[in-house]
Amino acid sequence: MLHIIQSERGLRAARPLIHSSDVVLLVEAAVYLANPSHYAHAMLPSCSLYALSEDVTARGIMTLISNKIQQVDFSGFVALTETHSQNATWA
Repeated sequence: MLHIIQSERGLRAARPLIHSSDVVLLVEAAVYLANPSHYAHAMLPSCSLYALSEDVTARGIMTLISNKIQQVDFSGFVALTETHSQNATWA
């Protein structure tokens, strides 16, 4: 399952439902969580993690993203949704 996380609040809501086989895509304000120095970074689950590169760039945090989190562009976002028949967006 693909979990599209839009905010820290969304991650808090989704966290109990995310399994290790799931994929998490951080978008919008949630990309701040990809920074290991962010106080809520430790909340990220142990699964495949992605961040939308356009949102990372828009917030000027390109060099602050954890190397455990792969950045994808909008084409990569579409590919993730095509790969996962089930997805949920968490605001």
